[in-house]
Amino acid sequence: MTIVYHRQFEKSFQRLPERIKTKVLAVIRRFALNPHDPSLRNHPLTGQMRGLRSLSVTDDHRII
Repeated sequence: MTIVYHRQFEKSFQRLPERIKTKVLAVIRRFALNPHDPSLRNHPLTGQMRGLRSLSVTDDHRII
């Protein structure tokens, strides 16, 4: 699987605390190995973000 990072993700990622960066990278690795892993809480978005999906990193942080 190829994962492409949007430049906005890269900017946002740089501003995160180190402990959250570590969790983000772990979620991305887990997603690359198994996108259907239930711990990712992978789900489609609705409304203006229809067509996109969300992965949970923490209760306050998501990857779209």
